[in-house]
Amino acid sequence: MEEQVRGVLKGIDYQNPLTIYRGERIRRIIDFLGGKGEKIPLDLAIDTFYVFYLPFPILSEDADPSNRNYQVVKYLMKSPSLHSIKGKTLIDPFMSGLAASVFLSEYESLEAQRSRHSRSPDNSEESRDASEVRRIVEKAIVNTMMDVEHVRRLKSVMEGLEPGSISQLSFEEYGPELLRLARITDVRRILELIEGLKPWELGLKKKSERHKHGEIGGYELGRDIERLTPSSRILPDELFYLRFLSSRLLLYEKRVEESLGPIYVLLDKCLDGESLIELSNGRLKKLREIRVGDEVVSAKISSKGVPVVSSAEVVKIVEDVKPVYGLKTEAGVLKASGNHVIPVFQNSSTILKQASEIQPGEHLYAYDYRESGFKPVRLLEKMMLGVGKVFDIRLGKDHIFTANGVLVHNSGSMDGVKITWAKAVALGLYIRAVREHREFYVRFFDSQPYPLIKVGRRPKAREVVELMNYIARVKGSGGTDISRALITASTDIRTGASGETSDIILITDGVDRIAEQHVSYNLKRAGANLYSVMILGENPSLKKVSTKYFSVARLGRSSALKIIEVR
Repeated sequence: MEEQVRGVLKGIDYQNPLTIYRGERIRRIIDFLGGKGEKIPLDLAIDTFYVFYLPFPILSEDADPSNRNYQVVKYLMKSPSLHSIKGKTLIDPFMSGLAASVFLSEYESLEAQRSRHSRSPDNSEESRDASEVRRIVEKAIVNTMMDVEHVRRLKSVMEGLEPGSISQLSFEEYGPELLRLARITDVRRILELIEGLKPWELGLKKKSERHKHGEIGGYELGRDIERLTPSSRILPDELFYLRFLSSRLLLYEKRVEESLGPIYVLLDKCLDGESLIELSNGRLKKLREIRVGDEVVSAKISSKGVPVVSSAEVVKIVEDVKPVYGLKTEAGVLKASGNHVIPVFQNSSTILKQASEIQPGEHLYAYDYRESGFKPVRLLEKMMLGVGKVFDIRLGKDHIFTANGVLVHNSGSMDGVKITWAKAVALGLYIRAVREHREFYVRFFDSQPYPLIKVGRRPKAREVVELMNYIARVKGSGGTDISRALITASTDIRTGASGETSDIILITDGVDRIAEQHVSYNLKRAGANLYSVMILGENPSLKKVSTKYFSVARLGRSSALKIIEVR
């Protein structure tokens, strides 16, 4: 006969199949996290779940206080950090199960480390130091707090800021997958950009149209017998017919909400690592594609204090995360970290200044490949873009090279947060689609469109997890073919048999000549409005075919919200 499960909490039915299922599920999640779930006693898994789940769990008087499981549960309940977590797990079986799994996984790992470094040959349960158990519990719960918070935020976004819009049972199946996503650094950065987004901040205004079978929205005068108000029905016959002939009867005004088609987001994959480096052979190469050994156009400062064209070999590639500035010059846009040193033309000579110190009106250097030289160009605008992954290269000599046609020193980092910002906008638009009960499509593109991800009017956990995975794993690469992407999106909408108005939101920084007539024709056939979001640049031909055109200069929460409220 199987041994009965006996925990240390009062009032828990440890033999209930649902209780046992919850404990066994926690052990399976621990396996998913890389731990050894079979080493966790089933009663400890169950007790940990209910500590997070119940408002006021109580220790049983019959439990043995010297038992390790008792000590773990006791110190967990006494932890000052527990209350911060329980605000997210209370009476929520999904979040309570994840919190218990993460906590026990962390505890198991820390306990294993302690055992390996323990000098005592006696590792029996009785010899365990209670203060050591307390220390490990406290450390494990602090680590748990971060994971629980990130999962909560991710779950809130997936539900469109409407708790309960996706079945809790569906989420149970994908709990480990949500935890894995919440631990991805890029996902955390995306969530930070839309952190604090509230439903009422979206300012969504549903459009409606008159319909005699709609909902009552007010009153009006007319002669439609089907919409008569009670006061009109009781009028004397003579007065009733007089008002009927003159269309002066008081009627209910009835309206139905306009049914909307899908929100379709097109995301340019070339939004990250796109700075172009001039190679010595005349070719341009994306910064993130530069490799050690490549020969690039460099510059050495002459005795007269001006840059002279040279060439140098790349000896090192550097990645970092730093605050990023956008520098818009007459020759183009450059992105650089605040500490990146840039040559500045001043008083007929050259000085070196950090990007954070350079001001609009000063002159940088642009590379003129036709003249094989450098010319001063004015800095038109400087903006703070945020914090994100940045890149740089180190040269064997000269230490000055060109990026997006502008001369820079190899003592900082470039590129920025555009792809992260764009992904955050896409998730914000997904939230909007959920709240408006619309289908949501997203497709990345570069020189070709990539697979389409679709979420229905009533989101399913499987669809939303697939959407999050898709957004998280896509990295910048390739060229840009905007026309092809727009035609593909129009075809998707048209063949989806949607007879309603659809919105295509295109997010790009690509300067690509649009096939205007062909694109306009396909948008019209699809019944779609095009909202173009141009990041740090302009595209006149794209502007001509767009219903609305946004030129974004600052990649922050306010600009993201403006795009989300696109309609």
